[in-house]
Amino acid sequence: MCEPDWKPALLGSLLFFGMLITLPILPCLADRYGRKRFFIAGRIVEFLMYSVMMFTTSWYIMAAIMLGFGMTSTTRLTIGITYLVELFPKKRQTTLLVVFFSESALTYTLCTIYFWKLGKDWFDFVVVGYTVCAIALMLSFLIPESPRTLFALGKIDEGK
Repeated sequence: MCEPDWKPALLGSLLFFGMLITLPILPCLADRYGRKRFFIAGRIVEFLMYSVMMFTTSWYIMAAIMLGFGMTSTTRLTIGITYLVELFPKKRQTTLLVVFFSESALTYTLCTIYFWKLGKDWFDFVVVGYTVCAIALMLSFLIPESPRTLFALGKIDEGK
């Protein structure tokens, strides 16, 4: 059965719509209550969505997952970048951001090469993302709360 053209196009749009929904809300809450909990919550939700995405055959579930990935991208990108940059001295922050965004660019490049030259099965590619997501989730529990956030919240002793 043929599907209308708008269905696959909507999946990409839902990702950006999810970001649009959460950008005015989540960063403000993270500033108020601490970035670590929002960062980890986003990783957990992303891991669960990856788990469902690998086995779903429903377009509607996939649409909900793409919306969710957009919503969690705010925790990973906007909150996460600020959170991680605050853990490094100012002289290392530029290097950290270059590495962070180079990883994203490399991922898109490898995705293009994979589907162009290596294979057409999306499942193999998603397994890589799933594995990286699982590792990032486990490692995120080891990162302390940002000292700047602790100082701003009045937790001076914990921030030191």
